[in-house]
Amino acid sequence: MPNESQPTRLALISLILPALILLTWCVYFIAAFAVIGGVGGTENETLGYAVFLGGTTLGMIVTILLALAGLIVGVVALRKKDARRGMALAGVVVNLLCILPYLAALIFTLAMDATQ
Repeated sequence: MPNESQPTRLALISLILPALILLTWCVYFIAAFAVIGGVGGTENETLGYAVFLGGTTLGMIVTILLALAGLIVGVVALRKKDARRGMALAGVVVNLLCILPYLAALIFTLAMDATQ
């Protein structure tokens, strides 16, 4: 029988996915700046910028996919009508915060395109 103070498994998953997003971005920035700085025998500056720009696109895709998955899992956990909903709500909020910059950039891009 589960303890009444412990969050549900879905709530934990919805909060762990944003932590994975943060970890992905930290590893990416460390790797990108190591390549740009020439650490590890790479002295080609063009390679560093290619890794930096390509990694940004890959990081954006991973962020959006993981945040959407976390948002869906968090909403499913909230809909279970369980009394232990705090962590599921926190997971939904954090996943929305992960998606928010990309939504803002999309809206800004569409607004700029509509004015031209």
